[in-house]
Amino acid sequence: MKKTKAFTLVELLVVISIIAVLLAVLMPSLQKARSMATRTVCTSNIRQLTLAWRMYSDQNNGKLASALTGKATDWWMVQNGVLTNEDGWVGWLGKVIGNPIKPTSDPVLQTQEIQTGTLYPYVKNVKTYGCPVGEKNMMRSYSIFDAMNGCTDALTSVSISPSGMVYKKLTEIKRPSERGVFIDEGISTFVSWTIPYKAEAWGWEKIPLRHGKGTSLSFADGHSEYWTWTNPGTIKGDMNSGIGNKDLQRLQKAAWGKLGYTPRPN
Repeated sequence: MKKTKAFTLVELLVVISIIAVLLAVLMPSLQKARSMATRTVCTSNIRQLTLAWRMYSDQNNGKLASALTGKATDWWMVQNGVLTNEDGWVGWLGKVIGNPIKPTSDPVLQTQEIQTGTLYPYVKNVKTYGCPVGEKNMMRSYSIFDAMNGCTDALTSVSISPSGMVYKKLTEIKRPSERGVFIDEGISTFVSWTIPYKAEAWGWEKIPLRHGKGTSLSFADGHSEYWTWTNPGTIKGDMNSGIGNKDLQRLQKAAWGKLGYTPRPN
């Protein structure tokens, strides 16, 4: 009778060990590839949104879409004295129960938020408004910089966004290839994206760390890029890493066109 040859226990253990080693070697590469893939999606998304942003301006006598969210008559707009009659680039329904400045996790309401925004007629794919790996249960993860018709000191009551540097029209923007419009911050917020002009500090927004050690952002001329951070404090998300931080200065220049302070040595 012919005997069937089988693997010994030692041989099986050797095979399993080899597979484990291969997985350990390949996993970082696979994670990096996945991160780069989602990074590409994000830079593409915000580029599409920026082209829509420019089209909106072209069809509205050069006027920029409001970087805020919701209707001009929404409670928080009225409460903060925003009487511009400008609806936001996306809507804002907020948390149905509890704190209304918290984003809703209801996908139906989130879809309505996107569909009631001023840019939706130009970009009707709701998946374009958010990163594939953004905050859990959030369909939108992108925001517009304060300077692009967003929050001003009059709105925030703090010296963060100088009102004289917040643009209302596309033609007002100098060096559009250097001025940020959309940024991937990974979460849904009801205001525009804030970074101080006069302070060597990050302010109150979390440092954007997306798809590795950086984030995606777009510019007023219509192109988008992925910026990789170099400061160890930035990479760790340390909000106290502002002094002498080149990453901070780079973002502030994208936001405001220049620094409103003299940088101190690190």
